[in-house]
Amino acid sequence: MKRLVLLLLCLFVTPITTASARRIVRPQPMPPRPPVLIVQVDGKAKPLKVSAVKVDVKIHGHLAETRMTTTFYNPHRRALEGDLYFPLPQGATVSGYALDIKGVMVDGVVVTKKRARQVFESEVRRGIDPGIVEWTKGNNFKTRVFPIPARGTRTVMVRYVSDLVTQRGQSLYQLPLAFKKKLPSFHLRVEAVKVPSRPLIVQGGPRHFKFKSWRESFLAETTRKNIRMNKNLLIAVPNLEKRPIQVERGPDGVNVFTIRDTSPMGAASPQVAQLPKRVTVIWDASRSRDDASRATERKLLARYLTTLAKTRAQVKLHFFRDRLAAGQTYTMPGQRSQLLSAIDKVAYDGGTQIGSIGEALRDLSAEQVLLFTDGISNFGRENPGKLGAPIVVVNASTSANHAFLRYLALKSSGVYLNLATRDLQAALKQIQYKPLSFIKATVVDGKASEVYPRLPEPVSGPFAIAGQLDSPRATIRLDYGIGGKVTHSRTFQVSADGAGKGDLLKRYWAQKKLADLLVFPKRNAEKIVALGKTYGVVTPGTSLIVLESLEQYVRHGIRPPAMLKEMRVAWQKAMAQRDADARKTKVSKLDRLLKLWSKRVMWWNKTFKYPKNFRYFGGSSKKSRLGSVRTRSRSPRPRVVVRPPSRRVVVRPRPTPRPTARGGDGFADRGGAADQKKDKKPGARRRQVAAKIALKPWNPNTPYLKVLRAAPKERVFAVYLAQRKTHGASPAFFLDVANFYLKRQEAALAIQVLSNIAELELENPALVRVLAQRLLQLERYDLSIGLLRTAKRLRPEEPQSFRDLGLALERRGDQALKAGKKQAAKRDYIEAMTLLAKVAMNRWARFREIELMALTELNTILPKARRLGYQENPVDKRLLKTLDMDVRIVMSWDADLTDMDLHVVEPSNEKAYYAHNRTTIGGAVSRDFTRGYGPEVYLLRRAMKGKYTIKTKYYGSRAAKLLGAVTLTVDIYTNYGRANQKRKSLTFRLTKRKEMFIVGQIAL
Repeated sequence: MKRLVLLLLCLFVTPITTASARRIVRPQPMPPRPPVLIVQVDGKAKPLKVSAVKVDVKIHGHLAETRMTTTFYNPHRRALEGDLYFPLPQGATVSGYALDIKGVMVDGVVVTKKRARQVFESEVRRGIDPGIVEWTKGNNFKTRVFPIPARGTRTVMVRYVSDLVTQRGQSLYQLPLAFKKKLPSFHLRVEAVKVPSRPLIVQGGPRHFKFKSWRESFLAETTRKNIRMNKNLLIAVPNLEKRPIQVERGPDGVNVFTIRDTSPMGAASPQVAQLPKRVTVIWDASRSRDDASRATERKLLARYLTTLAKTRAQVKLHFFRDRLAAGQTYTMPGQRSQLLSAIDKVAYDGGTQIGSIGEALRDLSAEQVLLFTDGISNFGRENPGKLGAPIVVVNASTSANHAFLRYLALKSSGVYLNLATRDLQAALKQIQYKPLSFIKATVVDGKASEVYPRLPEPVSGPFAIAGQLDSPRATIRLDYGIGGKVTHSRTFQVSADGAGKGDLLKRYWAQKKLADLLVFPKRNAEKIVALGKTYGVVTPGTSLIVLESLEQYVRHGIRPPAMLKEMRVAWQKAMAQRDADARKTKVSKLDRLLKLWSKRVMWWNKTFKYPKNFRYFGGSSKKSRLGSVRTRSRSPRPRVVVRPPSRRVVVRPRPTPRPTARGGDGFADRGGAADQKKDKKPGARRRQVAAKIALKPWNPNTPYLKVLRAAPKERVFAVYLAQRKTHGASPAFFLDVANFYLKRQEAALAIQVLSNIAELELENPALVRVLAQRLLQLERYDLSIGLLRTAKRLRPEEPQSFRDLGLALERRGDQALKAGKKQAAKRDYIEAMTLLAKVAMNRWARFREIELMALTELNTILPKARRLGYQENPVDKRLLKTLDMDVRIVMSWDADLTDMDLHVVEPSNEKAYYAHNRTTIGGAVSRDFTRGYGPEVYLLRRAMKGKYTIKTKYYGSRAAKLLGAVTLTVDIYTNYGRANQKRKSLTFRLTKRKEMFIVGQIAL
């Protein structure tokens, strides 16, 4: 999940050590990388070439606004979708985003995160230019751009506000400019506004790049061609402590102020030593931690262990990944080296389940707990629950969930140490001594409001607050203390006299407020969204989106940006007309569903007659000996044509297929009322068939499995880690290796390997679904359901999100019922039916008639819930009827805009598939889904004896990302909806278009 982020882009500030407050020392090696736009080509992540970079920086006191505009070139022959990830400094958020549209940089519009993503993906499917920037887990931001034209360019601008980092008296600004290749075009402008002294270039920047006096500021600016920038830019701003207060009048007339207290510790601040005798250390050993950041954390831990020599403390070390490992206790100082050696030797692998460490955090014997993690949980439970001893949370990664880590520290009366902005010596002191904390800000005189932060938090260096000044002058007191008791205060006089004009401080104030709200994100969800919309900043609940045309803005009901004044006027008129048209054309969803369901029941009631030993020879009535059998050839697939000059993907619409006699769903009656057979009487014993399901084992011919099979038993895991270096970017690798360990009866290790899929990319629903479905097959229901809840949150506009979760809950309910846990089973059944009802009672434009599948499944759960005392009707009672079947086959896949086909060859040799969706013996195939995910379903109420061969075909993909293997899941049911229902599942992959794969056989 996080590994890709760390490899792409790091727009952040790293720790810099200095020898004294008066002398700047060259920094340690710095890890940040410049912008990289990643595209998927043949299943591999590849960076695009950077053709131009333009950077504008405005340093305003202790704040810096960075605006980076980057142009990327696509050398491939196909238009692509790209992802630009970037973690920001702690507390910073994206406050500006623009994308080039017809040669003009168009600003993004703030909308809810869910809505922005839905609109983006809808427009991508239309082949039109959209772009969004969204907040993913932690303080990571993701920019998605489509299309990047074949052999063409796209330009992206991202803007953010951040604090300068202060270490040992020096205020430092850093910009990642270490590009690997020469830049054809480069422009850099840095302005320092009203700062006490001339800024100094400590590292990086073009030759002769220096600050000169300019108006009331200092300015450094240059434009270069074909320049190699191999170092990051580091700028020091001396003497900022002389101007601790800034005031700015915003466009709305509100004065916003910031106070930066450079000496919050105070001369009278006491230091209360902590001398614990029992310490717990919890070390995150998930795959994403296999980077340089853990080395800094290890140094801090080594120094801290040395301080425990006097107390001869007992230190219990736990590792965790997808689960918490048993702890090992070491006595200090004698076993210090053994503990550090264990950390040095641990293998970093697997997903991150922070909820699994709750037991260690609640260890009542521990006087102090040190937790080393980035806080980005991606597998299983996220919240560890109740806490015990104070937690010192340590993180050195730039890609981290700062808000969650801060929450853990505050909740336990501990401290969060972000080593990306703090040197080791200062961090060590905060572990050794009870932390001094900011307690509150008080308005002593005058009027000021909305002062943030409002929550107490530990401090170890300069501390900043922001608020709104409601009177010409105000006196603000900052209280500091230990353990909630005030030990000393600092007072500041704030005045509106001489206030500058702009909105930089207002955006910084919004970030400060957001940081407080994120401590309790669920409780403050509505406030977070409102803040993002009001101040135009990206939050976990809001994104910025750029659209191209008035038609797009009208279609999605999004108001164009202020810069497009004429379009805004036209949009207002068009929206008024659209709303009027919508009221006239509203159609009842229930009436439509009742008609579809009636056709399904007619099919289920129908008796299909055919001679004994019937064999099918084709569509001719003479050959079939049964009269006319309707068949239809498949309509031509859409063809994608890319025109580089306009960056358009033009999709030729697929002609509507000729319907069967009574509708296009494949379930209408052909024979009329005379052929119908009435249901059996209520309470009658349902039909049962004896069946044997034989699945073709998935045995990929991959080089890494050959190497693993040949390895000695004691070397297998080491060989896996070596192979992971080459193949670890593909989910297929982890699926295959997990199966390898399952065959060796090493289930725990198989789950660990499988959980690596969650680490591949931040909030990728396709990966989440693949992992969840595999865990479901392994009957790891809690883990699977947790991931499917994440998929539902990420993709609430797709019916599969609700259906997949509903079916997983049903299976967990079945397991609970077998264990005698009736109430747990009842809860799962009720939630499952609620989710399936949502699918059934809504219309899904891309997945027409998926409502019928969900309704069929809901009706198989209802009898089980009834037996447990459930009395309600989950849907209209006219839609309640259990349709049991001898055979039901369901196929779904993970790739959007991808067409997979289900084929079933019946014992009569008749093939059921999209172009022949009704068979002589009663087999029926659901509507063909050509735009991703499925599911496609084969149904047969009364089966003919013999063998049924199940096949699938990878027809093709229209995805903007060039995909590798497509992962499919096939569920095969016999006696569906009956007491003796049986199911078998298989997950496999297809890589070649037009490839036909035999899944297995059913023998009846």
